[in-house]
Amino acid sequence: MIVFIINKAIDIFSFLLVVYALLSWFPETHNSTWAGYLYQTVEPILKIFKKFNLQFGTIDFTVVAALIALRILKNLINMIL
Repeated sequence: MIVFIINKAIDIFSFLLVVYALLSWFPETHNSTWAGYLYQTVEPILKIFKKFNLQFGTIDFTVVAALIALRILKNLINMIL
């Protein structure tokens, strides 16, 4: 049961990261209230990965690194539990 809940939480957070990445292409959405909540939710995790300077030119791979890390975490949890 606990594994199911953790897996769903990781899936939901992964979805939020994808939405965050897509919203970065639309600057007019940055001022909306719900986008502000989204940024407040995902930015603490992304700050960890921004320390590695994953930006190459105009492309930022921080979200991709976070998604890969979440996938690895999910697989580790499934193997252990």
